[in-house]
Amino acid sequence: MKKIHYLIQNPLLKIPLKIVDSIGYKFFSKRKSTSTVHPKRILISNIAHLGDAIIFSAIIPILKSQFPNADLGILIGSWAKEIFSEHPGIKWIHFLDHWKLNRASISLIKKMKRHFFIRRKTIKEIQRINYDLSIDFYPFFPNTSYVLWKGNVPIRLGYNSAGLGFLFTSDLNWHLSDRFILEYHMDLLKLLNLKKPFFKAKPLLKPLQDDILIKIKNKTSSSFLGDNYIVLHSCSGNPMKEWPENYWIELVNKLQFKNASFLFTGKGKRESQRVAKIIPHAKNCYNLVDQLLINEFFALIAKAKLLICSDSLPVHIAWAYDTPSIVIQQKTLDASLWSPPNPNCFFLRKEQSPDYILSLSSTFIK
Repeated sequence: MKKIHYLIQNPLLKIPLKIVDSIGYKFFSKRKSTSTVHPKRILISNIAHLGDAIIFSAIIPILKSQFPNADLGILIGSWAKEIFSEHPGIKWIHFLDHWKLNRASISLIKKMKRHFFIRRKTIKEIQRINYDLSIDFYPFFPNTSYVLWKGNVPIRLGYNSAGLGFLFTSDLNWHLSDRFILEYHMDLLKLLNLKKPFFKAKPLLKPLQDDILIKIKNKTSSSFLGDNYIVLHSCSGNPMKEWPENYWIELVNKLQFKNASFLFTGKGKRESQRVAKIIPHAKNCYNLVDQLLINEFFALIAKAKLLICSDSLPVHIAWAYDTPSIVIQQKTLDASLWSPPNPNCFFLRKEQSPDYILSLSSTFIK
């Protein structure tokens, strides 16, 4: 068995998967050449959260360019449905809500029941379409190798770092380096020995509605004027990445001379309570936490003069729409893995004060 670098921390998951893999690679692994692949139906998979889905959308134009006559299907978590429904590059959408990734406020038992119910349905859908090729772009646990295998897709590519890599017909080892996650996606595409060179990849999202800002203003009873506004997303899925509340208060008060509106976004009780503590201490602020649909949230960032946020989902939305952004990032070994190659994005360390942002903001807000 090949040596595998597992991206799994929990030993209760890692050890059983290592045992299954040691058996699977020895007795069940089936390798297939990908040097002469001419697929008519391609299934791409990434069942992770919204930030991953946005990054992953950059694969769509590349595959369309390499295989112009092929139809694309996509396997995602249902939480990413709004990103890809009616997407011009996608013909079929399948869902898999894995219990490990499901952030719904329900018990683990209910998450597992939902997972297995949807999995059976999705496998049947994949079987009916008769895909020629599938690529799972998510290197972390869980991957979708089992679903792609049971879906009878003849050529299946993916990383072995989440376990069950023997169910892929070609798999890659994971080697952490100073690279953005999309470059790891490209490594999987290289397994196909594509002849055309890759162009500079960037997320491909659905077009925005022309009047969506007006709809947001009416819906939220906000009076911010035109598009002269700054979006502030103070929270992250990991509170360790966040600035203290007093830093946000100081920042907004120092930016008042810009004559801009400050729109705080977020989701959930914790983020709502956090923003509620910040806003009373600053002027021209609007609390839009829990008031926006996904497409409205995307549009708000797309049309903003500037985004200032913790290292989270909005970073990737700003990259997709070329919105200037300043990101407060915690120093970690894998920071570059989630830092998009956006020339309009500036990354600051969490330890830096609001004065650093104040000087950078002058580049975007006159």
